[in-house]
Amino acid sequence: MTYRDPVEEGRAKFESMVRPLVERGVLEPIGERDDDAQLWMDCDLCSFVENRFHEQIEPATVTPDLRAAWSRRALATDERVLDPRRPNYLAAFWIVDRGARAGTIALSTATYGHRLLPVFSLYVFPSRRSSGLAYRTLHAVHEASVAAGFAGIRVATHWTWQAAVRRYLFRYRMWAWSFKRSVDFAWVRDLPPHTITIDDHTARFAVDRDAHTVELLAASRDGEVLVWNELPAMASTELDGNLVFHARSTFAVALAVHGWPLLRAGDDLDRAAGSDLGGPDVLARKIAIFEYLDRRSGFDVRVPRIPGLPYEAIARELED
Repeated sequence: MTYRDPVEEGRAKFESMVRPLVERGVLEPIGERDDDAQLWMDCDLCSFVENRFHEQIEPATVTPDLRAAWSRRALATDERVLDPRRPNYLAAFWIVDRGARAGTIALSTATYGHRLLPVFSLYVFPSRRSSGLAYRTLHAVHEASVAAGFAGIRVATHWTWQAAVRRYLFRYRMWAWSFKRSVDFAWVRDLPPHTITIDDHTARFAVDRDAHTVELLAASRDGEVLVWNELPAMASTELDGNLVFHARSTFAVALAVHGWPLLRAGDDLDRAAGSDLGGPDVLARKIAIFEYLDRRSGFDVRVPRIPGLPYEAIARELED
């Protein structure tokens, strides 16, 4: 029996995924030039500024003084903008559009044990937006990842980055995958596109399956209480377990961004403590924590208020 080093195998898998993306002109590896690396880092910084202070800046206009000022304001104490040339388990790339650099993306090279390829630092220059470039790039990376043997991709964003959350959930129809330190979204080879409809009083979650729309979840609201219904199709043995599990978390995020209640009658947030994924009660607790930490860092937090969520009680708990 031939032994295969899992680290080497993972590296080969990663390279087989990246190679066609570079050859097709979708991505361009970051070079060794200092000015290129600094521009890439400024893109990362501008992403933090835009999502935490709602101020859009062209990365090419960032001066040393502006960089220093925003680095103090827009980054939490445990965050750093890293030099993309340093080995840090990430491979940094330029997004290329019609032969020109148009944004940034980073892909995890630590692929051993990962079913889904982690994606970071997705950013498109403000002057190159509104053309679907971010979607096309993510889709190309997803297809290449599946061809290389991954189950798909996952993209991390922050709950308070509402524009990104809405984009991944509603426009890209990605699945909510984890609530650990961020809200992670995923495209997964075996999970179909979902459809979410929400108005003031009712909400429904469905998936496309065998050319049919299958409704899985429905919700309504009773004041500050969420009424959550799992429809008969959720119990079908034909449904993938991942689909059933992540349908709950994905629907919960959709309700939250519309300012719906997340706590059902009888929900106990103490039972949700320590969980990184689950239904609306788990997300509710995580939202209170995410918002508390961002406000404590001085960020301009603009998010829907979740009715019935004991924000102050959870803040006191975190301060103790």
